[in-house]
Amino acid sequence: MTTRTPDKSVSCDGKVPFDTFTQANQVCKRKSKGKRDLCRMPYRCAHCHQWHVGTRSRKMTQADLLPVDAKQRAASVLVSGEQRKAAGQALVLENESKEWVDRFTFLAKCYLASLPEGALFAIEDLRSYCDTCGLPEPHSHKVWGSLPRVLMKAGLPMVMTDQNRKAHSPRTHAHRVSLYRKTGA
Repeated sequence: MTTRTPDKSVSCDGKVPFDTFTQANQVCKRKSKGKRDLCRMPYRCAHCHQWHVGTRSRKMTQADLLPVDAKQRAASVLVSGEQRKAAGQALVLENESKEWVDRFTFLAKCYLASLPEGALFAIEDLRSYCDTCGLPEPHSHKVWGSLPRVLMKAGLPMVMTDQNRKAHSPRTHAHRVSLYRKTGA
């Protein structure tokens, strides 16, 4: 996938450069007051590598804030959605403390020991158990999505099934959640 770099005369020449996104965003907010038809947004210039204010025809995404070389690296290295998911989960787990992950793994072992063989459960059930045991919240709620891999890698007696159900937890907004089966130890 190749991305076209905008022409310098359009994206850089004659525009005020800002050192940070915050500075450019403050100017955007001042200039856009009362003008709903214009979508003024800060953007990182591919030529001078500073921030400018411009108008956009589409909504700005987090990818627009990445340096150009990081976007190209992400596009070329992480091809599939599954690979991107695995990379994101690995990153969020890497930023969680080892002590928290170890304590969670211990509580997961206790939870699974309380279930009969063949019982179905969702990670939100395990999360609820951890809440009752006093496990503090991880640094990011996104850690929870990476934990099934941690448990399976640790050899806990569980397998993912092809079944799912609506989530019970209000914080999951009734999304479908995967079900796991406790296997023989």
